[in-house]
Amino acid sequence: MFIKKLCIKNYRLFDSNDYEIDDFNIPDKINEGTGLTVFVGENGCGKTTILDAISSTILDYKADSFNISDINNPNEKTEIKIFSDKDFNVLGTFPNTNFDAKGFLFTAGLRGKGSKSYLVTPVVHDQQFIKSNPDKPKDGSPDLRLSVNNPFSGKRFNDTDILYLDKNRLFQTRSGTYNNTRFDRIMDDFNFQYNKNSESIVDLNQGLNEIVKKGKIQNKYLETAIDKFESISGYRVQLDFLNNYAPFKNASFVIKKDSNQQVSLSSLGSGYEMMFSLVYSYYMSEQNQKNMIILIDEPELHLHPKIQQKFVEFLLQISKTAQVIITTHSALLIKQLSYNDFVKTIILKNDTSFSKIEDRKLSYISSNETNYLAFNLATEEYHNELYEELFYQHATSSKIKDFDNQFFINTKGESKSYPWLKYPNEVSLHTFIRNQIHHRADNGQASYSDLETSIKIMRTYL
Repeated sequence: MFIKKLCIKNYRLFDSNDYEIDDFNIPDKINEGTGLTVFVGENGCGKTTILDAISSTILDYKADSFNISDINNPNEKTEIKIFSDKDFNVLGTFPNTNFDAKGFLFTAGLRGKGSKSYLVTPVVHDQQFIKSNPDKPKDGSPDLRLSVNNPFSGKRFNDTDILYLDKNRLFQTRSGTYNNTRFDRIMDDFNFQYNKNSESIVDLNQGLNEIVKKGKIQNKYLETAIDKFESISGYRVQLDFLNNYAPFKNASFVIKKDSNQQVSLSSLGSGYEMMFSLVYSYYMSEQNQKNMIILIDEPELHLHPKIQQKFVEFLLQISKTAQVIITTHSALLIKQLSYNDFVKTIILKNDTSFSKIEDRKLSYISSNETNYLAFNLATEEYHNELYEELFYQHATSSKIKDFDNQFFINTKGESKSYPWLKYPNEVSLHTFIRNQIHHRADNGQASYSDLETSIKIMRTYL
């Protein structure tokens, strides 16, 4: 299963109207970028809300954190729907009955005003399957709720793993912060693999290192993950065992520095912990032949630019088989992703309307244009691109001044009120700014307001 469509109603900044995103990228198992969807936009436009909406619908621990502040209008019910790219079979309960489903439904609302007890949560919520055939089976039989632990586990639904790495990397990845972190689940798996190969407590106490060395821990994806992590970060991870009874649960992931000094992985920062948890989780899903949905809120957090670049390369690689949905503010990340034609970038506006890349004016994917559309960022680089696009389409001469007279002055009727290399009243605003960019010593630096104005006008000509 992969996510194809999301519907949000009455959740945080999304009001009681129905908001739909119906074209998430689905991996084709061949091309990098086919499974990668990117949300960009200014603060407060709904990027994190979209990821939280997805996770609240299919992850119990996120649903449990739903509270009054998440409801836009307290007089109405919150409703979030996720539709799969294909129908899937569910084993219902009470009684056991198979039925086909096409997605997941999350609903929430304030508890009824008639409730006499204060010893209950003020918000009630439910996670359900969306039946493919609304009439079969009848509502209430079988039970349509998601499994208690995870909708992707057990007989009810077991072919997909989901990983959500929100902005709080520390709490998402570090063991011991709460009971159900990704890092904790990794450690539990290690301990299971270790203990199932141990015949007695004596082996646990005496033969730990030998067992590890002999490869009795059937965890090939760990080595793969360690190799990939090293290629991204430059660090080689190893385990320093602290407790023979639960060796991995209490293991320290350490890095060997040039001085042979051991430094814990957590000491390198939460960004590295996040990266290792993601890399390992992906290869674990691959080894178990499961689909994987990865949600990351601002993957650039806590990673310096060089690591960001390598990390994005990894995200592109895995998006051939995994569905990756991310949000970002990073101009570097946007620029890197703009080179891949399969990546889908969705620009969010503060009015919660979704503006796709169809707003583009250039004939190619440009990170400068993406940053302009997403963040209203007018740059000299984007001005150059717009100017060159117009020149390519309309110029009849190789000379810039001839093009300025022919297109901007004569065709578009603009005034000739700006200097050409210090000569007054010679060119249009657009050519004047171009000269400022390319001949700053002669013309000075273009003001930001002039840059904005020129870009805005040139976009109307394309």
